[in-house]
Amino acid sequence: ANNQPALLGKSFDNWEVGIANTYAWFSNNSLSVKEINDVANTDVLTESDVERTIRQFETESLFSAGAVITPLQAGVKIHDDQDKELFTFSVAAGAEVLSNVQLNRTFVSLAWNGNRQYRDQNIRLGEIKVNALPMRTYSLGVAAPFELGDVDLRAGLRFSYLEGIGSAYTEDGDLSLYTNPNARSLELESNVKANVSIPDTDAEVSDVPVDISRTGNGIGVDAGVNIRVDEQISFG
Repeated sequence: ANNQPALLGKSFDNWEVGIANTYAWFSNNSLSVKEINDVANTDVLTESDVERTIRQFETESLFSAGAVITPLQAGVKIHDDQDKELFTFSVAAGAEVLSNVQLNRTFVSLAWNGNRQYRDQNIRLGEIKVNALPMRTYSLGVAAPFELGDVDLRAGLRFSYLEGIGSAYTEDGDLSLYTNPNARSLELESNVKANVSIPDTDAEVSDVPVDISRTGNGIGVDAGVNIRVDEQISFG
């Protein structure tokens, strides 16, 4: 139900309490899941396998990753006199981290094959872009069932208050690398501007320093509808 508010309440009958729930994800715009599995499950990668995999990467490849940690969440289902669900609501508090990095194909090749392939060369590693955003989240969700003829509908909304813990991002920058002929010495040139935001840690409670500040806040709204045609077919 974290990603599909309409499914809130589908996993319990009356109430539910979750403690220390967590999940993480990773994505990229170059390799499919099948291609990643093929590489991971190959006992011995040949040079042609490596080169074929590197060619799959876009000129500018984007890698994204994130994690959600929910120390506490609770949900309650409200019924009518006939014990039929009227609606379900939930509350949750947690933390979330979103990040991505943009790299070019040359950087991927360098990371995979090392720098010996670029002896006595000055290579441009391109514009390296990095974004990271950790934040605290406080959410209130509600979902309710509806009937439309023989079709069962379930709609849900989740409202979230987002409180930034910090942030970091780089503006368009440039990296270049020179490898000496013996491949034992490297010279790295960079022109990258990094922007970092961190909370003020000077707050005190009873003379004990605590970090209760934030670097920004916002509101998030997620909405969804689940349509069930029969026991075997549903959309949403």
